[in-house]
Amino acid sequence: MILVCGASGLVGKELCNLLDEKNIDYIGTYNNNKIDKPNYFKIDFSNPDNLETFLIEKNITCCVFSIVERLTDVCENDWNKTKQTNIELVHITSFICNKLNIRFVHISTDYVFDGSRQPNYPDSPKNPLQNYGVSKLISEYRVQKNCSNYCIIRTPVLYSENSKIHDNAVTLIGKNLMDLRKTSLKEDNYCLRRPLFIKDLVVFIIEKCSSDNPDMFHFYKEKCLSDDPDIFHFYNPYNKYSKYEMCNKIQSIIQNKYTNIEPNNTKSYGIAARPYDTDLCDNKYDIKKYRFTDFDKTLDLCLININYQMLTKTLFL
Repeated sequence: MILVCGASGLVGKELCNLLDEKNIDYIGTYNNNKIDKPNYFKIDFSNPDNLETFLIEKNITCCVFSIVERLTDVCENDWNKTKQTNIELVHITSFICNKLNIRFVHISTDYVFDGSRQPNYPDSPKNPLQNYGVSKLISEYRVQKNCSNYCIIRTPVLYSENSKIHDNAVTLIGKNLMDLRKTSLKEDNYCLRRPLFIKDLVVFIIEKCSSDNPDMFHFYKEKCLSDDPDIFHFYNPYNKYSKYEMCNKIQSIIQNKYTNIEPNNTKSYGIAARPYDTDLCDNKYDIKKYRFTDFDKTLDLCLININYQMLTKTLFL
């Protein structure tokens, strides 16, 4: 039985959707965003005793941990909250999973790298530039120390059409374009982003849950990789855009003709330092064997349900 920790989040929702589609048994957890389904439960991951009891009662064999604090302003301004979510909850859960011989799959980030050298392989030197990256790197160390059966999957920036504009790292980039009061914007054209559509990612996550799990083995028999403890990079090898380029794509979709976008071609930082280019690579498997959805198509999907005029009034007026 697979446990999806954070089933109401961006990754968790898409992972559960694919598990449903493939008729693979799983249990999802939520915190504040209640999910009213019989296989979903509210779990306090900070309570080790209750968590251990739950894992035993539900006969969990693999735990996918996608609970995260990823907002830059929170990570930079509230280290205690960031530490609790991104480090302590991972530590508690991975420790108990190892005690119960449960495989632990942990979702991490390309922000463990500083972006000064490319490409970045799983064993390349780590040097996070901001609290988010620091917290995720420490969580990786906790998993490696605690577990004998783990898989860490590092990804670049993630996005999905099943989210609000505030929750979507890609569409959030174009939020300023929806403010009709702004006639011009100057956007970063220096740092590179390599967005990954979450529906493409979750196929890989399920593969790494367990290659000997009878619930899924029939479907992934040809794709499953080793169950040995390891770190993988999963990324879209075809995507590479600056914030300026992404804004232009979004502008063409929402058809805002009133805002002029200018490129900022110099190195600049916001609340937290951003790596120049965390280009991920992995030589343990062939990334090109995987199918990736075209970025322009996915951007359309992300924005198709946004009522431009209504959103403008709601957010800014």
